[in-house]
Amino acid sequence: MSSITPKYPHLLHGGDYNPDQWLDRPDILKKDIELMKAAHINCVSVAIFAWAKLEPEEGRSIVDTQFNKVVLPEPEGPITPTNSPASRDKPRWMSEKYPEIRRVDSSCKREESGKRHNHCYTSPVYREKVKAMNTALAQRFAKHPGVILWHLSNEYGGECRCELCKEAFREWLKNKYGDISALNKQYWTDF
Repeated sequence: MSSITPKYPHLLHGGDYNPDQWLDRPDILKKDIELMKAAHINCVSVAIFAWAKLEPEEGRSIVDTQFNKVVLPEPEGPITPTNSPASRDKPRWMSEKYPEIRRVDSSCKREESGKRHNHCYTSPVYREKVKAMNTALAQRFAKHPGVILWHLSNEYGGECRCELCKEAFREWLKNKYGDISALNKQYWTDF
C-alpha cells in the first residue's frame, strides 16, 4: 500500500474539525478528542472556518495564539481558511472594507457580505489577503511534527462577473485563440 506521505504510511481516517469554535469549552474539546480516538480517527483538517478568529481585524493576526490551545490527535492537516473570506465565518471587516473581493452576480450586482463562497478570485486585494494568511500559517506550522499535509480547499467554482473577471476572461480567450476570427470559428458563432 502506498501512502500519501512517508511521515505517516497508514490509511488516513478522519475529516474536518473546527476546534476554534470550542476554545472557550475545554470540556467539549476533551470529549471530542476522546470520541475521535474511540473512532480510530488518525487525521483531521483544522481551521477551515477560522479566518475571522485568526485575523479579527486587519493587521492583527493571532495565528500563533489560537491553535496553541488545541491538542489534536496526530497527524493533523491544517486547512487554509481562505476559501470564503466574505462568508459568515470569515472576517466581516474584510468584505466590508474591501467590497471588491465580493462576487458580482449575473445581474451585475455585488453580493452582500455574509454569503458563503462569496469571493472574487481575480481581486488583487483578495489574493493579497489570502497570501498573507497562508504565509502566516505556513511560517507557524510548516515544521510542526503533526502536520502531514495542507488542504487548500475542495470547493472551487462559482461565478463572478465583475470587470476584473470579465477582463481576465477576455485576456484568456485572446491568449488561447489569438484573434476574434479564430474564436468565432471555434465557437461556431456563424451558426
